[in-house]
This record gives sequence, structure tokens and C-alpha cells, in this order.
Amino acid sequence: MLRAEIDRIFQPAYFLDMATRSMLKVSLPPDLDKFVESKVASGRYQSASDLIRDGVQLLKDRELSRQAALDEVRQKIGVGLAQAARGELFDGEETCREILEKL
Repeated sequence: MLRAEIDRIFQPAYFLDMATRSMLKVSLPPDLDKFVESKVASGRYQSASDLIRDGVQLLKDRELSRQAALDEVRQKIGVGLAQAARGELFDGEETCREILEKL
């Protein structure tokens, strides 16, 4: 059964990367522990560390994407507020009516 230690000390890659990586202990509930074990056993990952690194990278990518989307929304809100301050507004009811007429 997988233990809480993710990095396996006896892997050659561990020794090569030891100076640039930090060791992290992770506690997993049984269902995630079994999932990690099954992925390593299937050959998809060479170690639990590889799987965890991949998962953390996916989470990082998702967070960066989310932040970029939020930044874009904030920028568009800023443009809209600037337009409103200049009086460049649309009548909401009239705009909805025009859209519905086109449908």
C-alpha cells in the first residue's frame, strides 16, 4: 500500500533533482491512495511523485487560466464603466426588444 511519502528515495531521478526540488509529504484518503496506486501500477506513471507533479501542474495551469479569464472580465468591465462615464449607454429594454425581433 502507498505510504504518505510521495517521493521514493531510491529512484535515480530523485538524486539528480534533489538539489532543485523540495520533498513533500502528502496524506491521502484511501480512495485517492488507491487511485494513485492504480495509475502507477498501470504504467501510466513511473511513481507517485510523477503523478502528483502532473496533477499539481494541471491545477497550476487551471488557476492561471482562471486568473487570465478574470483579468479579461475585469478589463471589459473597466471599458464598460469608462463608456458609461462618457454617456455611451444603451437602453436595456430597447436593446432586448431589438434582439427578440431579430429572432
